[in-house]
Amino acid sequence: MARRVPKQPVPGIDFVAADIRDAKAVKAALVGCAAVVHLAWVVAPLKSESETAAINLGGTENVLDAMASTGCRRMVFSSSVLAYGAGRPPAPASRS
Repeated sequence: MARRVPKQPVPGIDFVAADIRDAKAVKAALVGCAAVVHLAWVVAPLKSESETAAINLGGTENVLDAMASTGCRRMVFSSSVLAYGAGRPPAPASRS
């Protein structure tokens, strides 16, 4: 599932064009799936904080709710480098 249909379809893959903010579409896309790879995330803030949160938090909530209601039990999630904020990530703790 993604907002846009890929230019080159992958044989054997059923593609769903939808927005992660659409809970019904997310649920429909997960019917029959054994696993989800969740990569939808806004890396740079959008025009508004609420729109960014609707994708990052609301979209993830839609995926988790759809997983619960469809019986999909596995997720692979990739975090953004911005998990640490817009600056440099903290240095690893030194080992003595």
